[in-house]
Amino acid sequence: MTLRALLSLFLRDLVRRRMLWAIVLVTLAVLALNYGIRRTMESALGEGASWDMATRRATSNLEQLAAQARRWLPVSTVLLAAVVAPESRRNGTTQFALSCGVRREAIAAAQFLAFAIIDGLVVAIVHVGFAIPGITTGAISASEVALAWVGLLVPILALGAAVFAFSLTATAFETYLLFLGVPFAVQTIPALIRGLPRWLPRPVVTGIDNVSLLFPEIDAIIPWPHLSYGRLDGLPHPQWQWPVAHQCAVIAFWLVLGLWRYRRHDFGSRTAVK
Repeated sequence: MTLRALLSLFLRDLVRRRMLWAIVLVTLAVLALNYGIRRTMESALGEGASWDMATRRATSNLEQLAAQARRWLPVSTVLLAAVVAPESRRNGTTQFALSCGVRREAIAAAQFLAFAIIDGLVVAIVHVGFAIPGITTGAISASEVALAWVGLLVPILALGAAVFAFSLTATAFETYLLFLGVPFAVQTIPALIRGLPRWLPRPVVTGIDNVSLLFPEIDAIIPWPHLSYGRLDGLPHPQWQWPVAHQCAVIAFWLVLGLWRYRRHDFGSRTAVK
């Protein structure tokens, strides 16, 4: 069975699981975004504001919505990447491919490519949806429309690869608990502990703070929908080299760990091969 046939198999598998509903919902959200920005400008102009004032108000709204998109797109990527491999094991798609003599590396590659196609389509819809009102209001330049999507797609797919690699040998719930539950806990618990008596060991708080360094936080390194940081506020660009290097190291860690576990996994009993 060729990689192309495997890719077609897993794409059909994702479609049967109604993954296309994610694309439909994102498209509806983008249409609502464009309608809201247009209504904002029409309302401002109707109130007697100048064109510059109207576009400035619309640009402010667009920037706030872009910030929300940068925050929630990684979450949606985790939700999607975590269910591709476990569901294929449950409904027998992976077992069928293995019974045909397909190597497990080829199966993993086809599953990830199928996920990347759908996730990339979602990113493209979001980018186009922001580019249209962005060009109209002047918030996004033509070069940013042409190139800024790369700064969104690459980190999103890198995060998806890390989550997907771990989910190859874990359930969707375990993957959600690790990549969503643990980061939320390490952000919440230290704040709660600091409000408690001082006799609590300080190393406990410091250790919990440092746990967050093991998990990807790619929204902090995504400049989308622009090509650089601090474009509108005029502030100096922050140093991005170390955050990017850190995120690359974290993603590489989960990729290596996930693929190592995958090579040792027994799909019959779902236990490690000794």
